Amino acid sequence: MTVEGAVVGTASFQAGFKFTLDDGTGQITLLMWHNVYDDCWDAAEINLGAKVRASGEIGQYEGELQIEPDFGGDVKAITGAAASAPQREIGSLSGGDEGQRVMIEGEIIRVEGRGCKSQVCKWAN
Repeated sequence: MTVEGAVVGTASFQAGFKFTLDDGTGQITLLMWHNVYDDCWDAAEINLGAKVRASGEIGQYEGELQIEPDFGGDVKAITGAAASAPQREIGSLSGGDEGQRVMIEGEIIRVEGRGCKSQVCKWAN
């Protein structure tokens, strides 16, 4: 099966990456294991705002529809990721900005929870 859509969500996990694709009629998760992602020539272009075409096996995991390509060549960026988001002041953000991509700058003063499991933020374990 082949699907095409805009990347509207991204997430990483221990064994790879998940990209949420939206074609205007629905959404599907593009599941790329590390070996598939590393083999994909367009990997650097697959980010929020990119339009992607992916071929693979359709399945479901925990009620979530997903497509799983076998090789990096099964995933192509039709258009690259969106340009950098505009930088905003934190105080200027409101509920009307929900779902928008923005860039903020500041100092992290507190971290709560234990959600980070990667080597990069080992301190959170």
